[in-house]
Amino acid sequence: MAFFGGHDTEDINVTLENSAKYECEAGLGLIALECTQFEAEIFGECVRSDMKEYALVQEGADVEAFQEASWETVKTKVVNFLKKVWAKVKAFFNGWYAKIAARLMSDNKAFYNKFKKSLESKDLSKLEVKYEEPTNEDFTVKSELTDYNDKKYEEADASDILEEVYSNIGSGISSHAEAKKEMLEKAFKDEDEVKYTSIASAVETELSSSKAVKEAQKKYVQAEKKLAKKISDAQKKNKDEIKNIAIIANACSKADVVLLEAKLAIAKKTASQARRVFAKAVAYSPKTEGAFDADLLAVEADALMA
Repeated sequence: MAFFGGHDTEDINVTLENSAKYECEAGLGLIALECTQFEAEIFGECVRSDMKEYALVQEGADVEAFQEASWETVKTKVVNFLKKVWAKVKAFFNGWYAKIAARLMSDNKAFYNKFKKSLESKDLSKLEVKYEEPTNEDFTVKSELTDYNDKKYEEADASDILEEVYSNIGSGISSHAEAKKEMLEKAFKDEDEVKYTSIASAVETELSSSKAVKEAQKKYVQAEKKLAKKISDAQKKNKDEIKNIAIIANACSKADVVLLEAKLAIAKKTASQARRVFAKAVAYSPKTEGAFDADLLAVEADALMA
C-alpha cells in the first residue's frame, strides 16, 4: 500500500520508465534538473517554430494553420511533461521518502520513549544548549496555471514569472535557487545558547510526534493535487489564454518541487536538532555543572549519527 495516497487522480495515465531513479534521496533534485532541461527543450522548439513561420511568411503562405498546429504540439508536450513530473514526485514520496519518514518517526519516538523517564527526576535548570528555533513558517508558492491567465503574462519571461510564483516567499526572487535559500534561512532563527527547559516541550513534542516530518507530508499531498490540477487546466487551454504556457507550466511545476525540497530539508534539520538536544539532556550530569555522564555520551554520539 502506498505511504501517501487516496487522491482522485486515476485519470492521469502515464508510464514512468525507470521509476527507481526517482525513488532515492536525490529524486527531487533530479526532477528539478529535468524541469530545467524541459525548459531548454521547449525553447529550442519555439525557435524552430519561429524560423519555420518566418520561412512560410516569406513564401507568402498562410501561417494560421501552422501556428495552430505549433501551439497544439507545445501544449501536448507541456501536458505530457506535467504528467511525468506528477508521476516522478509520486514515485519519490512513495519510495525513498516513505521509508525514511517511517523510520525517522519510529526511531525518534522510540529514542524519546526509551530515555524520557531518565529526565523526569533530573535537574536540567542549568543545562544550556545551542539551538536554532524553528519559525514554523508555512511557505507557499503561486503555482496554479489559473493564476497566469492575465494578458500581462503573455510576453513575460521566466524571471518575471518566478518573481510572481515566489512572491509569497519574498520579493524580487527570480530563480529557484534563491527561493530555496530564502526558505531555508527563514525556517530557523539564528543559533543561540538557550536553557534546555525553555525548549524542552518543543523538542520532546517533535521527537514523540514528528511534527516537522508530517508537515512535509502535507506539502506533498498539496503538491500532488496541484500538479494534477495543472494537468487538467493545461489540457483545456487554447493559445489565446496562455500563449507562453510552456514557460509558466515549467516555472510553476519546478516551484512545487523546490518547495518540497525545502520542506524536506527543514524537516530533517528540525528532527535532527531535536534528537541532538534531547540527547544532550539525557547525557547531562547535574551533579557537576557543565559535565556529562560518560556512560551516556554514546547516546549523544548515536543521535548525531542519525
